[in-house]
Amino acid sequence: MDNFNSGLYIPDDGLFDFAAASAKLLRPDGECSGRDEAALLRRSMAAIRRCHSLISRRYGAKSSVPAAFEWIMDNFYIIEREGASASAALRRARRLRAADGGSMIGELCRALVRSGRGEVTEARCLEFLRGFQSVTALRRAELYLFPAALRAALIHGVAAVCRAMEFADGSDEYAPALEALFGALRLFAVLDLENLLDSADMTAEALRADPDGVFQRMDSASRGEYLRRIEYLSRREGVEEHIYARRLVKKARAVLSLPRAEAVTRARVYRGESAADAVHLAVARIPRGQRGGGNSPAAAGVRAGEGSYRLRPAAAAPRAADAADGRGARGAARGAEHMRCVGAADRRRERACRGGGA
Repeated sequence: MDNFNSGLYIPDDGLFDFAAASAKLLRPDGECSGRDEAALLRRSMAAIRRCHSLISRRYGAKSSVPAAFEWIMDNFYIIEREGASASAALRRARRLRAADGGSMIGELCRALVRSGRGEVTEARCLEFLRGFQSVTALRRAELYLFPAALRAALIHGVAAVCRAMEFADGSDEYAPALEALFGALRLFAVLDLENLLDSADMTAEALRADPDGVFQRMDSASRGEYLRRIEYLSRREGVEEHIYARRLVKKARAVLSLPRAEAVTRARVYRGESAADAVHLAVARIPRGQRGGGNSPAAAGVRAGEGSYRLRPAAAAPRAADAADGRGARGAARGAEHMRCVGAADRRRERACRGGGA
């Protein structure tokens, strides 16, 4: 499975196509728990410990040690440290898509490690993720498990080399693979992957198409809150997260395309600091016990009303026209009145409410 001396090496310019082909082979097949991946990681770490113990007994007092064995002896602490961290993160994962007998994110990372014979860089990770998601989009939970799954895949690679060396006549041929694997483990132990994950997040990419650019001007905590909310709502609707996000942006564009008078009427339900806040009110239909507020006039209306809509603070200032004609103040009262009508998500009553207040 992890033969790094097989001659397989995919250069950077061919990695996108290789990742897309890998995604076509890894079709989702139900769900699994991260505990299965954690158990597989523990077995690999046990194989490395056994190899380290044998090498220590054989070469512990000698001054000359073969290069491959020296890599194991000098870097064993990295295996222990990164293995414990990755195992803890994997055990916390509850709902992962299964594929090819394991988790999809685990198989993805193992394919990435094999494609470079242990060589893994930030650029290769991003290119592989883009290629893979051109066929199968990753869910947010899978994407943010990628750092732990990648460290586990690198440790699986080290374990595969250790098993191969047990039955080999010589060990020098395995030194390059171990050098690449331990180099990648060192790199990703200190690398900040937030930008990489944000660039590969297809749900966030869909929300960046918000026609007023509100999502892009939010801070990272607010963006994270929206992404978590979309994760919850898309699962409830039975669609993938990036598809759900695109539908929301489409709603925002629909509001912006309305004539001004009709948009003001529609804004009694979709009311925020800009017309594009339709996306933020439309997305936020969640159970009443999870309601929260925002700092816009519409959010005040939501808090005062009985509805189940929720609006997070947007990072954009109110439009000058709204401030000039006092619509911001009237929006709070109108929002409270109309949110009472849509609290139970009764679309028929919502339409009647819009028509009666025009």
